Amino acid sequence: MTNFVERFHALAAWLIAKLERGWTVYVESLPSMADNFMWLLVISACAFAIEAITVGWRECSLRKVLGLSGTVRNDLFALFLNYSGIGNYIALLMTFALIYFPVKHLRAFIGTPLLQFDSLLVAGLIYILLADFSMYWFHRFAHRWGALWSVHAYHHSASDMTILSGGREHPLVFPLISVWMIVPTALLAPQQEVGWLLVVLVLTRIHGLLIHSNILSDWGWFGRYVLVSPAMHRVHHGVANEFHNSNYGSLLTLWDHLFGTWKDPRCMGGSRIAVGLDDVGGDLPPWRYLMRTYSAFLTSFFSPFQGLIRRLRRT
Repeated sequence: MTNFVERFHALAAWLIAKLERGWTVYVESLPSMADNFMWLLVISACAFAIEAITVGWRECSLRKVLGLSGTVRNDLFALFLNYSGIGNYIALLMTFALIYFPVKHLRAFIGTPLLQFDSLLVAGLIYILLADFSMYWFHRFAHRWGALWSVHAYHHSASDMTILSGGREHPLVFPLISVWMIVPTALLAPQQEVGWLLVVLVLTRIHGLLIHSNILSDWGWFGRYVLVSPAMHRVHHGVANEFHNSNYGSLLTLWDHLFGTWKDPRCMGGSRIAVGLDDVGGDLPPWRYLMRTYSAFLTSFFSPFQGLIRRLRRT
């Protein structure tokens, strides 16, 4: 009995120490998160302004956001979790820390990236190209593997597109992306955001918000052969499988053309496409929907193992 009490006290002390360390790390990261939040406000304000000028007040995202519909509340909830840092701890708990620590040690093991460039701008542009290529395949895989789709469906569940829908991501998606991006990071490290590279990255982030806007333009040849347009991405968010199993690119249209997943929004009636998912209630209360998505992920992830266990029991 004495040994049990001693072990319990030791475990409790270890947990308390970990919680105290986690709280210290969180407090120390608050200034950085505040900077990120300020950047979010600036970039979002630019995207809201561009959209409002283009489509007018009646159709703009800001009007919808102020209406606080169910789908907008889920957008805001996701943004709060992911920019407050709380989402990181939720993801840590949801993955039982089985992703965070291996990825952390693997990055330390990789060390210096294989590719080195003297020009910061060249290195940054190559990294953006490499990251965009990797994210194309992650995105495509997320639509093919049931467990990953359960998480990605959180993003697709928005029944009304607004600029904020660009940040509607389940906290669990970020550790999964960190695993996927190990190879690009090993080849070329993310570059310091200074000078012209900072301008390029800010523009790509504004672009990432605008493709979720209510601008229905396909941007002509530029949107067909260079950058993903709002019309192209709206096709991807369409309800029907024929829509959201296409146009996986998030920045460049190159990969969709190259790998045969491009669908021209002019031929798909982009302005009339209903967005969202038929079988997922994206307007549910935010916390309830977050956990429902996580439950679907666990069910899908462990279902093959359940079948294997049943077969082993029969033998």
